[in-house]
Amino acid sequence: MYEQPYQPYHISGWDSWYESHVWLHKPPYALWQIAISYLIFGINTFALRLPSLVLSVLSVWLTYLIGKELYNKHVGLLAAFLHGINPFVLQLIHGYMFSDYVDTALLFWVELACYLLLKAINQGETHYYILSGVAQGMAYLSKSFLGLTAFGLVISIYILQRLRFFRSSKVQDVKFSHIACQFGVSLLVAIPWTAYSFFRYKEEFLYEILMVFAHLNTHVEGWSSG
Repeated sequence: MYEQPYQPYHISGWDSWYESHVWLHKPPYALWQIAISYLIFGINTFALRLPSLVLSVLSVWLTYLIGKELYNKHVGLLAAFLHGINPFVLQLIHGYMFSDYVDTALLFWVELACYLLLKAINQGETHYYILSGVAQGMAYLSKSFLGLTAFGLVISIYILQRLRFFRSSKVQDVKFSHIACQFGVSLLVAIPWTAYSFFRYKEEFLYEILMVFAHLNTHVEGWSSG
């Protein structure tokens, strides 16, 4: 992105930001981690790939913890093994896929938010809901609304418990205050950048938000059903 674009900025298509001074197609966290790596190790390929490698390894560990929390350590080990040899994950680590640095960041923070949510539900302790909200906010800053996976899970569990479809003596009752706490904390994490982008680059920001929802029913960025 350039402070003085080569061509005037105008909203003409999903790829018009290629000619712009600002890039809002994705939130900034994944780029922040690369920038920090550059500051520490210099501008080189190792520094570029390192954040994705570290988060991918930690994601395998989180898969183990989630499997252990849901079932037992044997299930956790099997899940972590399958995660670790997943070809798609390996392609992301090596940078063979477009926006790999975004997806590795999203995976880590979503898994962390879900794991902390599981701990919160199993133990009924508020601080786990708070930590899950922090992780969810970071997931949003990685790849927008896809980062709200944990929020969808806690809402689903809340509804199922109210319908008496899901009851267990090992699982604590999810209260509306828990949901508000988890989501509210994630808002505190995500709102500063979101608000700044909205007020500083209102036209570009609103356009990109609309393009996110356009993925639901429109052929965008070359993705289609045919």
